[in-house]
Amino acid sequence: MLLSGYHTVPARRMYWKRERDIGVELVASAMSRDRFDEILRFLHFADNQRLDKSDKLAKLRPIMDHLEGRFMAAFPVEQELSFDESMIAYFGRHGCKQFIRGKPIRFGFKAWCLNSAKGYLIAFDVYQGATYRGRAEYEERFGKGGAALADALDRLPLHIRKIPLKLYFDNYFTSLPLIKHLTLCGYGATGTIRDNRLPKSCPAAAVKSMKALVRGSVSVCGDTSNGISVVRWKDNSVVTVASNMAGSGPLQTVKRWSSKEKKMVQVPQPHCVSEYNKKMGGTDIMDQSINAYRTNIRIKKWWWAIFSWMLDAAVQNTWLVHRTKDEHASLLDVRRQISTTLLTRCQRDVSGAGTEGATGPPRGIISQYIKSVMSV
Repeated sequence: MLLSGYHTVPARRMYWKRERDIGVELVASAMSRDRFDEILRFLHFADNQRLDKSDKLAKLRPIMDHLEGRFMAAFPVEQELSFDESMIAYFGRHGCKQFIRGKPIRFGFKAWCLNSAKGYLIAFDVYQGATYRGRAEYEERFGKGGAALADALDRLPLHIRKIPLKLYFDNYFTSLPLIKHLTLCGYGATGTIRDNRLPKSCPAAAVKSMKALVRGSVSVCGDTSNGISVVRWKDNSVVTVASNMAGSGPLQTVKRWSSKEKKMVQVPQPHCVSEYNKKMGGTDIMDQSINAYRTNIRIKKWWWAIFSWMLDAAVQNTWLVHRTKDEHASLLDVRRQISTTLLTRCQRDVSGAGTEGATGPPRGIISQYIKSVMSV
């Protein structure tokens, strides 16, 4: 499966063809074609007789919990984290399937992801629509989006929760009660916020009046009792950011194209907006890495899309952990090492001897992470 991310063939069974232009000897000598098909046919991660009927993802829940625990254990701790949604492409029928207009992947499962600024996936869960598995108190206070973030933070191990984390998220999750809750937990929080989630007493300039002002105009208000500032900034459109870490100052400058002057001009930008733009993209970086060498083997079972996405996320995390020791290592190199190592081990188990010319298991951090993450 991992090899199919960078070595693709038109059909899965062609990996076992004997023709030199299309067959892959490393795959064929590690496992027979019929054996692989048999594993795909009977692959399960939970006992179907004991599924939690309230959980739409019960078939995958054991491996989801297992991998999330491994991701947290191997996390090279960073202070700045982002929380966002990631779309997993799926075109079949399922109760959790979503359609989001304007996204690169419009149809599929929506996963809530807590990532580091470099893209490391720490915690995740798949959105189940009206079904909610977390604390009912969170959903009542923060809505579904904010509750997903609060639940993800509660699942973090104690050594990570003790860190004064700085969290960034978009307007789907942001509300003043959520930021107040994160403040009480000792976390920093910055996020864009929708106008209808601000109290009517908020003295910030109205969006309609801001649209008439020149680009770079700023309006500031705040909840001083909870240490929350709300900054409204006029760019191409009006942007509103709520934060308990940063306010409007010190102002910074950004380049924007002026259609009136026909040139690039300098526009003042609030500090909280600048910080949000720099630190928010962790989930997008992860999506880019996963899609670069995405597992190319497909079957019709609904859970397969989520399962293969989790394996690709594990490889991406492996690469980021390995880069703490070797910053020049590429994602492709790490994926190739993992694939060839696992296939070579299978050959030795079957034949009792290594294949001539095959490389042995890589030493150091990659082999350790393979044992911890990929052993299911």
